[in-house]
Amino acid sequence: MRFIWIILFVSFGLKSSTNRFAEIEWKKDYKLSWKDFRKTNKKHHYDALSSTGIAFSYVVGQKGVKVEAKAIFDRSESWVRKGRETESLLEHEQLHFDIAELYTRKLREKIERDNITTASGLDKVYNRIVIDLRKRQRMYDQQTDHGINKKEQMRWQEEIANQLKIATAYS
Repeated sequence: MRFIWIILFVSFGLKSSTNRFAEIEWKKDYKLSWKDFRKTNKKHHYDALSSTGIAFSYVVGQKGVKVEAKAIFDRSESWVRKGRETESLLEHEQLHFDIAELYTRKLREKIERDNITTASGLDKVYNRIVIDLRKRQRMYDQQTDHGINKKEQMRWQEEIANQLKIATAYS
């Protein structure tokens, strides 16, 4: 039997977390608050950073494969600059978390739809989804100018909400 546990945080590359109490699993009714941003960062040129990603594990055994995937927000690696804690910035950071949930659902869908049951197949699809997630997160920041462009921010919020709704079967 083979067991693999992978946690990826996509804000600025790969980051493994061992502090399980610092992690928030994405839930439909849970919205981030500034209290969730626990890391101190005074020198960065951004106003905030959300450390989000996909926690992914699986067991491949004689009775088949058991997969777990969840969108994660890491409180210990997420931060906001003092005095910059606005509602609009928090909404922007929340959408980073929502995008991680959307790609977690895409991962579950791909595994189920393609009936992936091997470790190598699971690793391959996970790695592909993570690449796509990172691209989408960068595109989101670029198109919204990190939340400054309100029109684009609203468009992204609507688009991601619609895509999450469409992917409800994989939540």
